[in-house]
Amino acid sequence: MLISFSGVEKAREECHQQWAAVRMHSVVRDLQYAIRGLRRAPAFTIVAVLTFAVRIGTTTAVFSVVDRILFRSLLYYETSRLVSVGIVVPIEP
Repeated sequence: MLISFSGVEKAREECHQQWAAVRMHSVVRDLQYAIRGLRRAPAFTIVAVLTFAVRIGTTTAVFSVVDRILFRSLLYYETSRLVSVGIVVPIEP
């Protein structure tokens, strides 16, 4: 019976392609529905887009600062000459 279907792998590949097409069609329908809903309520759309823009901008700014301060080591050429005011932290060679 598998010989008449040209093997398991070919049947699996065809099934996978069909499901991918079904999923893509579903995503396209969902996007069309969302766009129609956003067109019906322009005030909500403007508020939502501005909210996303502010949140994305804030997240980017905070990540940039945190990345620079916490995740990347600061480059100092003569670490033995660094002085800490108030808190003494031993410097490892």
